[in-house]
Formats: sequence, C-alpha cells, structure tokens
Amino acid sequence: MIEYEVVGDDRRPAVWLSIVLIAIGILGCFTSTAFCPLALHMTAQNPSGLTVLHGIATLVADVVLPVWLLWRHRQPFTITLVTAAISLVLPIGNTVPLIALACLLGRRRGAAPWWTTAAVTITTTIVGVVDAARSPKAASTIKTLLSPANTPDTADLTVSWFTVAAFIAAGLIISIGSGLWRRSQRTTTSLTRERDVAQATNAKLGDELSRREERERIAQEIHDQLGHRLSLLSLQSGALETQLRDNPDAVKAAHEVQAGAAAAVNDLHSLLSVLTESRVTPDLPLSKLAEVIDESFGAGQPLNSSVFIEDADRVDPAVSRAVYRIVQELLTNAAKHAPGQTTTLRVRGNPRDGISIDATNGYIGGWAGGPSAHSRGLKGITERVELLGGSLHYGLDDDLFHVHVDIPWR
Repeated sequence: MIEYEVVGDDRRPAVWLSIVLIAIGILGCFTSTAFCPLALHMTAQNPSGLTVLHGIATLVADVVLPVWLLWRHRQPFTITLVTAAISLVLPIGNTVPLIALACLLGRRRGAAPWWTTAAVTITTTIVGVVDAARSPKAASTIKTLLSPANTPDTADLTVSWFTVAAFIAAGLIISIGSGLWRRSQRTTTSLTRERDVAQATNAKLGDELSRREERERIAQEIHDQLGHRLSLLSLQSGALETQLRDNPDAVKAAHEVQAGAAAAVNDLHSLLSVLTESRVTPDLPLSKLAEVIDESFGAGQPLNSSVFIEDADRVDPAVSRAVYRIVQELLTNAAKHAPGQTTTLRVRGNPRDGISIDATNGYIGGWAGGPSAHSRGLKGITERVELLGGSLHYGLDDDLFHVHVDIPWR
C-alpha cells in the first residue's frame, strides 16, 4: 500500500478559491472541446448518432469535472486520477487534471502524490502530443493557440516538437510548482500554529508555577501568623478554664473557645494543604453536614434545618465537598448579616433529581447595600455551583433573603 501524509488540516478550502478554480477548469475544458475533431464533426451536416452522444458526454464532462474540484480536499487522489483518465477518452484537455494535481501536492506528501504526478505527466504528454498531431488548425488546441489570429481554420500547420514539449512542460511546471508552493505555505502555517500552541502552553505552565510559588508563600505566612495566634488562643482558653473552675458557665464557655480554636487550627492546616498541593483537598462527605449545622446552632444562631439525601455515600467527593462548603457559607452569611434572625435550611438530594439547597433568613434593613453585602460569599458559591454545572438563584421577598441552589448528582 502506497502511503502518504496529510499536510496541515483538511478543512474545506476558501469559497472564492474554489470558484476561481472551477471557472478556470470550465474555460479550459470548453476551449479544448471547441478545437478538436469532435467539434468539426458536430458542426457538420447530419452528424451521426454516435457523434452526438460523444458530444453530449463531452459537454457534460466539461461542467461536471470542474465542479468536482469542490471535493478536492476530501478526494484528491480520486479526482486527479479519474479526470486524467477521462482526458484520454474525451476531448476535455489537461486543465482539470493539472488543477487537481496542484491541489493534491499542496495537501499531501509522500510516495503516493509522486506516483500520481507521474501518471498525470504521462496522460498530459499523450493528450498534448495527440492534439499537436491533429489537422487542420481548428482541430488542434495547441495549433490554434500558437498560430497567428488571421490563420484560416482549414490551414494545415506544423508545430515543432520542441514547441509541443515546451507547451506540455509549462503546464506541468505550473501545476507541480504551485502545488509545492502551496504545500510549503501549509507546512509553515502548521508549524507556526504548533509553535503558538507550545508558547501558550509554556506561558500557562509558567503562570501556574508562579501562582504555585505565590500560594506556597501565602501558606507559609498564614501558618506563621494565624497559626501562632490560634495556638495562643487555645492555650489562653485552657488556662482560663483552669482558673475559673468555680464558675461552670465560664468553664463551659472557655472550653468551647478552646475547642473552636483547635478546630480552627485543623481547618487552617486543611486550607494550607489545598494552597500548597492543588490535588490535596479535605475529605468532606455529606455526613458531615450535621457538624456544620450543630456548630451554627451551638453558637446561638436560631436555626430550623432539614436534611434528607438518598445514597449520600455514593455521591462524588467533589459534589459533597461543594455542598458542605455552600451550606457552611450560607449559615456563616446568615449569622454575619442577620444576627438573631431565624435561618431555615433545607437540603434534599437523590441520584435522580440531584441535590437542592434552600436557605432563608431574615433581612435587616441596616445592611449597607442590602443583599450586595453577601457578594463575596455568593461569588464563592456561584463559582462552586457553576463548576459542577448547577444553578444558583437568590433574592429578597417579604423581608426575607432566599437562596436556592441546584447541583446535578454524579
């Protein structure tokens, strides 16, 4: 099997170029048909039926074969070889085969295109030699094109074989040369595109490396500053718990502060691991939603909650992590912007309908900018929801702030 390689992509060529090539092909075909013995026979009185059929077939080929060039990017070998073979049978000339050959060489490289070039060279030579040997002048395209305009159609001219060879060679050189030039252009374009992709990839990797270094620097700063202060807070609350043994309420409050500080340290370590290792994320299954709700309730936030999720252990970790963080953010926003107001939380989910989250809390008119005070938290929720292909809706209704989230199950 003769192999070949596609040069560049195989997209459809420009429409204007196809129109130009088809027009040139039709002009060349009709010119060759107009100056051949068949034309003389067709214009004679009472042409035979076979001559008429031959003429009709030629006229059809004069139109169909150039139009076939529209598919030259899909069937370059077939179009080139078939049109070259037909040129040996019908007086259509070499224009369409040479155009097809140029397009073939522009889009393919390897042994197959050169074998095809050899075949077209043979058929072009045969057609040219046969045409030059015809008489009178009106029966030969080459003689008609090379003779003076005032030469009678019935004149019996002689054209040197050197001239015939030069005429044939000129057509082949134009065809092969334009094809190789087009191949060079396509190769350059392809290499340029690959270079641009490589540069973009390198730039992206460089940016990612810079961001990673910045994340590591930020993580170190957070660890050194915030971690130290949280540790001091835990130690101080422990000391306070020891000093206030006679006051059960104070001891309980100090214990809760110490537990909260310890939990904050654990959360800080998880966040630092996310900053320093992009693939490492905390494990937050849906079963931990109860912990978030209990923390909010234990902090004194009025809360009515209802959570029901079927097959919670089968949900994708990315989805469960997003649901956990969204619920956490909604409760945090409610406690921050509507302190003392009752928050209603409803979480439902199953493999068929996905997961829905509804949160409602009172609206305090003193917020600067109204619900826009939620902007940072809602922006983070929006990003998480969009990454999972879900939807987010929120707004005010009867002095209540509503948030509704839908996340597909996966």
